Amino acid sequence: MSLAATSLEQSNNKLLADIVVAPLNSLAITEISGEDRRSYLQGQVTCDVNQLLSGHYQWGAQCDFKGKVWTTFLLSENAETLLMLHGQASQSPALAELKKFAAFAKAEINDQTEQWQRFGIMGDKATTLLKTCYSKLPDSNETVVACSDGLIFYIPSPKPRYLLLLPTGAVLPAPLNAAPQESEQLWQLLDIEAGYPNLEPPLIQKYVPQMLNLQALGGISFKKGCYIGQETVARMKYLGKNKRTMFILQGNFGAEVQAGSELEQATNDSWRPAGLVLSAVSINGSGKLLAVMPSDSSADSEYRIKTEADSRVTIAPLPYPLAEQES
Repeated sequence: MSLAATSLEQSNNKLLADIVVAPLNSLAITEISGEDRRSYLQGQVTCDVNQLLSGHYQWGAQCDFKGKVWTTFLLSENAETLLMLHGQASQSPALAELKKFAAFAKAEINDQTEQWQRFGIMGDKATTLLKTCYSKLPDSNETVVACSDGLIFYIPSPKPRYLLLLPTGAVLPAPLNAAPQESEQLWQLLDIEAGYPNLEPPLIQKYVPQMLNLQALGGISFKKGCYIGQETVARMKYLGKNKRTMFILQGNFGAEVQAGSELEQATNDSWRPAGLVLSAVSINGSGKLLAVMPSDSSADSEYRIKTEADSRVTIAPLPYPLAEQES
């Protein structure tokens, strides 16, 4: 399975194939069911669960009592349940915390990852091909639609992109099965370009939601009332305490850059600490990454991965304004 066609030597993925299908094995799914599923989750996460509408999803975060993030997620409805879609690496600790108080409510929380097949479908012809398989597709107005017992999510991106969930054992439609197959590294690259945060174990419980730009993604409600970590999150907003931001950087670095890797900024003839890498994808020596750094980090500066002396990256524009977009 080659990624040669997705070289980052040209910007904006101009070499992305017209249609690519990628199994998303690192995507986990947590199901919240029961009569109190909404009210219980409302007191656990940053987004306003009561504002979640059928046919839509929300960004959100689950925090500890100090306001530090366990996991970031997309939240959607599926019949009489709620589904949290998040990284598999952050699901386990988040799931344990989410279950702690569920015994006091009519709510059940379960890992349902193995009950679903997860596919990323992307490229200029993604919409056209999906229309040959399904009668209705999601878009910016209706971001989730049901299909053959599964779900299709519309994911805003420079290129058309969809997330397809099918029950385990269901057959992928023939046109999709015949499409070029790719590793999920390409999907992760597009997530980086879209400025979507995902936490790996070294960084779990390290950042408050605003440091991951969740307010810009509509993933924080400042009006919903109390939830775990709410006091810290509110303080960051109203007292201006947040001094760090998630940035996109691009340039030259190796393929083995891991979450938690240190970034350094060039200053005169030396290098000084600049932040930590959240996620990174490099293809043929060129790549993009997400990193949390001081909010006043300069786009005119040069940065490097501390463990790669020859690496060089610079700050790229975010695809969204950092102003609050409440859900």
